[in-house]
Amino acid sequence: MILRDLKMLNCDVVVVSKAEKSRKNAIDGGAIEIFNSIEEVTNIDGVVVAVNTIYHYQEIINVLQSQGNIPIFCEKPLCVNSSEAYELFKKAPDNLFVMDKWRYHRGILELARLAKEGTMGTLKGIKLIRNGWGNPHNDVDCTWHLLPHDLSIVLEILGYIPEPKFAMFDQTKFGIQGMSGWMADEKYWVSFEVSERYPGHKRNTVVYFDEGFAQLTDAYHDSIEIFFTSNAHLGKKPVPEILSYKNDLPLYMELKTFTNFIKDGNKTAPKSSAYEGYTIVKTIEKLREIAKIST
Repeated sequence: MILRDLKMLNCDVVVVSKAEKSRKNAIDGGAIEIFNSIEEVTNIDGVVVAVNTIYHYQEIINVLQSQGNIPIFCEKPLCVNSSEAYELFKKAPDNLFVMDKWRYHRGILELARLAKEGTMGTLKGIKLIRNGWGNPHNDVDCTWHLLPHDLSIVLEILGYIPEPKFAMFDQTKFGIQGMSGWMADEKYWVSFEVSERYPGHKRNTVVYFDEGFAQLTDAYHDSIEIFFTSNAHLGKKPVPEILSYKNDLPLYMELKTFTNFIKDGNKTAPKSSAYEGYTIVKTIEKLREIAKIST
Protein backbone atom coordinates (compact mmCIF):
# COMPACT_ATOMS: atom_id res chain seq x y z
CA MET A 1 0.00 0.00 0.00
CA ILE A 2 2.92 2.34 0.64
CA LEU A 3 4.20 1.85 -2.90
CA ARG A 4 0.69 2.28 -4.29
CA ASP A 5 0.17 5.59 -2.49
CA LEU A 6 3.62 6.91 -3.38
CA LYS A 7 2.85 6.19 -7.03
CA MET A 8 -0.46 8.04 -6.62
CA LEU A 9 1.60 10.97 -5.34
CA ASN A 10 3.62 10.89 -8.59
CA CYS A 11 6.81 9.67 -6.93
CA ASP A 12 9.48 7.68 -8.74
CA VAL A 13 10.05 4.83 -6.32
CA VAL A 14 13.03 2.51 -6.05
CA VAL A 15 12.81 -0.49 -3.72
CA VAL A 16 15.50 -2.16 -1.62
CA SER A 17 14.81 -5.84 -0.95
CA LYS A 18 16.43 -9.24 -1.26
CA ALA A 19 13.23 -11.27 -0.83
CA GLU A 20 11.86 -12.60 -4.11
CA LYS A 21 8.23 -12.05 -3.11
CA SER A 22 8.90 -8.43 -2.17
CA ARG A 23 10.85 -7.83 -5.36
CA LYS A 24 7.98 -9.25 -7.45
CA ASN A 25 5.46 -7.10 -5.56
CA ALA A 26 7.65 -4.06 -6.20
CA ILE A 27 7.78 -4.76 -9.93
CA ASP A 28 4.02 -5.35 -10.07
CA GLY A 29 3.45 -2.16 -8.08
CA GLY A 30 5.44 0.04 -10.45
CA ALA A 31 8.84 0.48 -8.80
CA ILE A 32 11.29 1.88 -11.34
CA GLU A 33 14.27 -0.05 -9.99
CA ILE A 34 15.11 -2.66 -7.33
CA PHE A 35 18.32 -2.92 -5.31
CA ASN A 36 19.74 -5.46 -2.88
CA SER A 37 20.99 -2.89 -0.36
CA ILE A 38 20.59 0.79 0.47
CA GLU A 39 24.33 1.27 -0.13
CA GLU A 40 23.71 0.66 -3.87
CA VAL A 41 21.15 3.45 -4.15
CA THR A 42 22.06 6.96 -5.36
CA ASN A 43 20.22 10.18 -6.20
CA ILE A 44 17.20 9.78 -3.93
CA ASP A 45 15.33 12.49 -2.04
CA GLY A 46 13.86 10.49 0.86
CA VAL A 47 13.47 7.01 2.33
CA VAL A 48 10.51 5.07 3.71
CA VAL A 49 11.56 2.25 6.05
CA ALA A 50 8.99 -0.57 5.88
CA VAL A 51 10.57 -3.74 7.28
CA ASN A 52 9.92 -5.96 10.30
CA THR A 53 9.96 -3.93 13.51
CA ILE A 54 13.04 -5.66 14.92
CA TYR A 55 15.06 -4.40 11.93
CA HIS A 56 14.00 -0.73 12.12
CA TYR A 57 16.98 0.42 14.16
CA GLN A 58 19.65 -1.16 11.95
CA GLU A 59 17.98 -0.16 8.68
CA ILE A 60 17.74 3.48 9.80
CA ILE A 61 21.40 3.40 10.81
CA ASN A 62 22.23 1.96 7.37
CA VAL A 63 20.32 4.76 5.66
CA LEU A 64 22.02 7.48 7.72
CA GLN A 65 25.45 6.02 7.06
CA SER A 66 24.96 5.59 3.31
CA GLN A 67 22.67 8.53 2.45
CA GLY A 68 23.49 11.16 5.08
CA ASN A 69 20.80 13.31 6.70
CA ILE A 70 18.11 12.46 4.16
CA PRO A 71 14.42 12.62 5.21
CA ILE A 72 13.35 9.23 6.62
CA PHE A 73 9.80 8.02 7.31
CA CYS A 74 9.75 4.82 9.40
CA GLU A 75 6.79 2.56 10.07
CA LYS A 76 5.73 2.46 13.72
CA PRO A 77 7.16 1.88 16.25
CA LEU A 78 10.52 3.56 15.78
CA CYS A 79 12.15 0.44 17.31
CA VAL A 80 11.69 -1.81 20.36
CA ASN A 81 14.43 -0.50 22.63
CA SER A 82 14.37 2.94 24.22
CA SER A 83 18.16 3.30 24.24
CA GLU A 84 18.29 2.64 20.51
CA ALA A 85 15.31 4.93 19.95
CA TYR A 86 17.08 7.74 21.80
CA GLU A 87 20.23 7.13 19.76
CA LEU A 88 18.21 7.46 16.54
CA PHE A 89 16.66 10.69 17.79
CA LYS A 90 20.10 12.15 18.59
CA LYS A 91 21.47 11.13 15.18
CA ALA A 92 18.52 12.48 13.17
CA PRO A 93 16.41 14.87 15.28
CA ASP A 94 15.10 16.89 12.33
CA ASN A 95 14.87 14.42 9.46
CA LEU A 96 13.55 11.18 11.02
CA PHE A 97 9.80 10.69 11.48
CA VAL A 98 7.44 7.85 12.43
CA MET A 99 4.45 6.78 10.36
CA ASP A 100 1.71 7.17 12.99
CA LYS A 101 -1.23 7.18 10.60
CA TRP A 102 -3.88 7.70 13.29
CA ARG A 103 -2.58 11.22 13.77
CA TYR A 104 -3.89 11.90 10.23
CA HIS A 105 -7.29 10.24 10.72
CA ARG A 106 -10.05 12.82 10.38
CA GLY A 107 -12.05 11.32 13.24
CA ILE A 108 -9.08 11.64 15.62
CA LEU A 109 -8.45 15.17 14.37
CA GLU A 110 -12.09 16.06 15.15
CA LEU A 111 -11.72 14.63 18.66
CA ALA A 112 -8.53 16.65 19.11
CA ARG A 113 -10.34 19.77 17.92
CA LEU A 114 -13.13 19.27 20.47
CA ALA A 115 -10.51 18.82 23.19
CA LYS A 116 -8.73 22.04 22.18
CA GLU A 117 -11.87 24.15 21.82
CA GLY A 118 -13.34 23.14 25.17
CA THR A 119 -16.95 23.37 23.96
CA MET A 120 -17.87 20.28 26.02
CA GLY A 121 -16.20 21.50 29.18
CA THR A 122 -12.90 20.43 30.71
CA LEU A 123 -11.17 17.45 29.15
CA LYS A 124 -10.96 14.61 31.68
CA GLY A 125 -9.50 11.55 30.01
CA ILE A 126 -9.34 9.11 27.09
CA LYS A 127 -10.39 5.46 26.84
CA LEU A 128 -8.79 3.39 24.06
CA ILE A 129 -9.68 -0.14 22.94
CA ARG A 130 -7.82 -1.88 20.11
CA ASN A 131 -8.78 -5.55 19.84
CA GLY A 132 -8.62 -8.08 17.02
CA TRP A 133 -8.03 -11.69 16.07
CA GLY A 134 -4.41 -12.76 15.75
CA ASN A 135 -1.17 -10.90 15.23
CA PRO A 136 0.07 -10.48 11.64
CA HIS A 137 3.57 -9.61 12.89
CA ASN A 138 5.68 -12.63 13.85
CA ASP A 139 8.66 -10.61 15.11
CA VAL A 140 6.98 -8.71 17.97
CA ASP A 141 4.02 -9.28 20.29
CA CYS A 142 0.81 -7.28 20.10
CA THR A 143 1.95 -4.62 22.57
CA TRP A 144 4.52 -3.41 20.04
CA HIS A 145 2.08 -3.87 17.17
CA LEU A 146 -1.05 -2.26 18.65
CA LEU A 147 -0.06 0.12 21.48
CA PRO A 148 1.91 2.56 19.28
CA HIS A 149 -1.35 3.43 17.50
CA ASP A 150 -3.10 4.30 20.77
CA LEU A 151 -0.17 6.25 22.17
CA SER A 152 0.05 8.29 18.98
CA ILE A 153 -3.66 9.12 19.39
CA VAL A 154 -2.93 10.30 22.94
CA LEU A 155 -0.14 12.49 21.56
CA GLU A 156 -2.47 14.01 19.00
CA ILE A 157 -5.26 14.79 21.48
CA LEU A 158 -3.30 15.73 24.62
CA GLY A 159 0.01 16.83 23.08
CA TYR A 160 1.96 14.48 25.36
CA ILE A 161 1.68 11.06 27.04
CA PRO A 162 0.88 10.97 30.78
CA GLU A 163 2.99 8.85 33.13
CA PRO A 164 2.37 5.07 33.07
CA LYS A 165 0.78 3.99 36.36
CA PHE A 166 -0.48 0.43 35.94
CA ALA A 167 -0.39 -2.35 33.35
CA MET A 168 -1.10 -6.07 33.22
CA PHE A 169 -0.40 -8.63 30.49
CA ASP A 170 -2.83 -11.14 29.10
CA GLN A 171 -0.10 -13.76 29.02
CA THR A 172 -0.69 -17.39 28.08
CA LYS A 173 1.51 -20.35 27.19
CA PHE A 174 1.57 -18.88 23.67
CA GLY A 175 3.10 -15.63 24.90
CA ILE A 176 1.84 -12.09 25.48
CA GLN A 177 -1.55 -11.78 23.79
CA GLY A 178 -2.81 -8.53 25.24
CA MET A 179 -2.33 -5.75 27.75
CA SER A 180 -4.53 -3.40 29.75
CA GLY A 181 -3.30 -0.37 31.60
CA TRP A 182 -3.59 3.13 32.92
CA MET A 183 -1.63 6.36 32.53
CA ALA A 184 -2.35 9.54 34.45
CA ASP A 185 -1.14 12.82 35.89
CA GLU A 186 -2.77 15.71 37.74
CA LYS A 187 -4.64 16.79 34.58
CA TYR A 188 -5.68 13.72 32.55
CA TRP A 189 -6.14 9.97 32.69
CA VAL A 190 -5.78 7.46 29.86
CA SER A 191 -6.97 3.85 29.94
CA PHE A 192 -6.16 1.33 27.22
CA GLU A 193 -6.81 -2.25 26.23
CA VAL A 194 -5.09 -4.11 23.39
CA SER A 195 -5.63 -7.74 22.50
CA GLU A 196 -4.98 -10.25 19.73
CA ARG A 197 -7.64 -12.68 20.92
CA TYR A 198 -10.89 -10.85 20.39
CA PRO A 199 -13.31 -12.47 17.88
CA GLY A 200 -13.78 -9.40 15.76
CA HIS A 201 -12.24 -6.03 14.99
CA LYS A 202 -12.70 -3.29 17.59
CA ARG A 203 -11.18 0.19 17.43
CA ASN A 204 -12.64 2.61 20.00
CA THR A 205 -11.42 6.05 21.01
CA VAL A 206 -13.58 7.78 23.62
CA VAL A 207 -12.72 11.27 24.89
CA TYR A 208 -14.41 12.29 28.15
CA PHE A 209 -15.27 15.88 29.10
CA ASP A 210 -17.11 17.45 32.05
CA GLU A 211 -20.29 17.75 30.02
CA GLY A 212 -20.19 14.55 27.96
CA PHE A 213 -18.02 12.45 25.72
CA ALA A 214 -17.20 12.02 22.04
CA GLN A 215 -16.19 8.79 20.37
CA LEU A 216 -14.86 7.22 17.20
CA THR A 217 -15.87 3.57 17.02
CA ASP A 218 -14.35 2.37 13.75
CA ALA A 219 -11.39 3.33 11.58
CA TYR A 220 -13.57 3.54 8.47
CA HIS A 221 -16.40 5.61 9.91
CA ASP A 222 -16.98 9.03 8.40
CA SER A 223 -18.34 10.55 11.62
CA ILE A 224 -17.87 10.72 15.37
CA GLU A 225 -20.64 10.53 17.97
CA ILE A 226 -21.16 13.15 20.68
CA PHE A 227 -23.15 12.41 23.85
CA PHE A 228 -24.00 14.93 26.56
CA THR A 229 -24.22 13.54 30.09
CA SER A 230 -25.90 16.08 32.37
CA ASN A 231 -28.47 14.68 34.80
CA ALA A 232 -31.17 15.65 32.33
CA HIS A 233 -29.48 13.73 29.53
CA LEU A 234 -28.75 10.66 31.65
CA GLY A 235 -32.44 10.38 32.51
CA LYS A 236 -33.35 9.88 28.86
CA LYS A 237 -32.53 7.43 26.08
CA PRO A 238 -29.04 8.32 24.76
CA VAL A 239 -29.20 9.95 21.35
CA PRO A 240 -25.88 11.06 19.86
CA GLU A 241 -25.15 14.17 17.89
CA ILE A 242 -23.35 13.11 14.70
CA LEU A 243 -20.35 15.08 13.47
CA SER A 244 -19.52 14.03 9.91
CA TYR A 245 -16.31 14.51 7.93
CA LYS A 246 -14.63 13.37 4.75
CA ASN A 247 -12.67 10.25 5.65
CA ASP A 248 -9.42 10.70 3.73
CA LEU A 249 -7.15 7.63 3.85
CA PRO A 250 -4.63 8.29 6.69
CA LEU A 251 -1.77 6.37 5.04
CA TYR A 252 -2.10 8.45 1.88
CA MET A 253 -2.31 11.68 3.90
CA GLU A 254 0.83 10.96 5.95
CA LEU A 255 2.80 10.01 2.82
CA LYS A 256 1.55 13.17 1.14
CA THR A 257 2.81 15.19 4.11
CA PHE A 258 6.20 13.46 3.91
CA THR A 259 6.61 14.01 0.16
CA ASN A 260 5.56 17.66 0.55
CA PHE A 261 8.15 17.98 3.33
CA ILE A 262 10.78 16.91 0.82
CA LYS A 263 9.48 19.08 -2.03
CA ASP A 264 8.95 22.23 0.07
CA GLY A 265 12.45 22.31 1.48
CA ASN A 266 11.52 20.93 4.91
CA LYS A 267 9.00 23.66 5.73
CA THR A 268 6.19 21.52 7.17
CA ALA A 269 7.38 18.41 9.00
CA PRO A 270 5.33 15.22 9.30
CA LYS A 271 3.77 14.45 12.66
CA SER A 272 5.57 12.14 15.11
CA SER A 273 9.12 13.39 15.21
CA ALA A 274 12.03 11.16 16.16
CA TYR A 275 11.71 12.42 19.73
CA GLU A 276 8.02 11.56 19.87
CA GLY A 277 8.86 8.16 18.40
CA TYR A 278 11.37 7.69 21.21
CA THR A 279 8.73 8.77 23.76
CA ILE A 280 6.31 6.10 22.52
CA VAL A 281 8.98 3.40 22.69
CA LYS A 282 9.98 4.49 26.19
CA THR A 283 6.34 4.46 27.34
CA ILE A 284 5.70 0.95 26.01
CA GLU A 285 8.91 -0.26 27.61
CA LYS A 286 7.79 1.21 30.97
CA LEU A 287 4.31 -0.32 30.69
CA ARG A 288 5.84 -3.71 29.92
CA GLU A 289 8.06 -3.40 33.00
CA ILE A 290 5.03 -2.54 35.17
CA ALA A 291 3.03 -5.44 33.69
CA LYS A 292 5.78 -7.92 34.59
CA ILE A 293 5.72 -6.65 38.17
CA SER A 294 1.90 -6.87 38.26
CA THR A 295 1.81 -10.45 37.03
